[in-house]
Parts: sequence; structure tokens; C-alpha cells
Amino acid sequence: MDEKNREKKSDRTRQRLTAAAIAAMTERGYQGVTIRDICERAGVSIGSFYRYFDTKSDVLREMYETGDELMQHEDEALLSRPWMERVSAFIDKYARLNIDTGLDAMRVLYNPENTWFTRTRPMQQKLEALLAGAQSAGELTAEYSASELTELFFVCMRGICYDWCISGGSYSLCQSSQSVLPLFLKSFCA
Repeated sequence: MDEKNREKKSDRTRQRLTAAAIAAMTERGYQGVTIRDICERAGVSIGSFYRYFDTKSDVLREMYETGDELMQHEDEALLSRPWMERVSAFIDKYARLNIDTGLDAMRVLYNPENTWFTRTRPMQQKLEALLAGAQSAGELTAEYSASELTELFFVCMRGICYDWCISGGSYSLCQSSQSVLPLFLKSFCA
């Protein structure tokens, strides 16, 4: 098998493992699933799992890294736009990331054992820099640090996403996020 075919097979195996992990965790919760369960569902050996992941939480980590990478890139046309338009684009991208990740996967991510929500990651750093710029321009209050505003923003955004999950995705996450979050941030305008 040539190198290109090996890479494709490797990618397919990794995707099968990820899909199997999400499906199993959706059914039985994060704690109720073992690596053996994931491998049996994916139809691969336990050794294959360890070729791609060290632990089952690494499956979740990969999802977060993919999201962080996506959120890092800002449309060049937005860079000269007012901060609120840039935040609006950020909100939309975050909501679409959650939608694209899928309701079942999001239900797995929104659990108390998931420590990835409590870490400062690149997407938070991106928003914090944007909010710090608005503060420097005198458009946002300096009563709270950009870091504190970012934390509050993500608490609010995760709350909306969590509600979307428990409602079974019965409403538009993008529309809800775009109506609630700008209103929240406008309360901090200078």
C-alpha cells in the first residue's frame, strides 16, 4: 500500500474511532464508556485506538483543537470593521461550529466531567484580544478586564449552547446567539 492510501486508511480509522466514541458517549455518558467499548463499536483493536489517542478524553481534545483552529482565522475584510461586527462574526462562527459538530457530539461535550470548558484556549484568547482592542479604543468599559469580559461571554455562550442541546436543537442556535450575546455585550459599552 502506498503512502497516500495508508494516510487515507489512517484518517478513516481515526474518524471511525471518533464517531464510535461520540455515539457510545451519547448513549451511556462519558464515564459509562470504556476504550474497549469504543473499539468494539469502531471495529478496530484496542492497539489501534492507542495509535491515535492516549485516552478517551483525547477524542474530545481533538474536537476542541479543531474548533480552536477554525476560530483563530478571522476574515481579512472584518479586521477594519467595528468591534461589534467582528464579535458578531465570532458569535456566528462559534454557533456554526457547534452546529457542525452535531447535536449528539455537543451533548457529550456538555457534561460535568469535561474539563476543556474551564481551560483558556486559543478561541478565548482571540476574543479577549478583540475585546481588549475595543477597550483601548474607549468603546467598552474598563470596569472589567478583557479577560473577565471574555469569561462572562463564554459562560453566556455556553449557556445558550447547552440550552440548544437540551432542547434537542429545536431552535436556531445562530439566531438565538445573535440576539442574546450582542445585547449582553452592549451592556458593557463605554
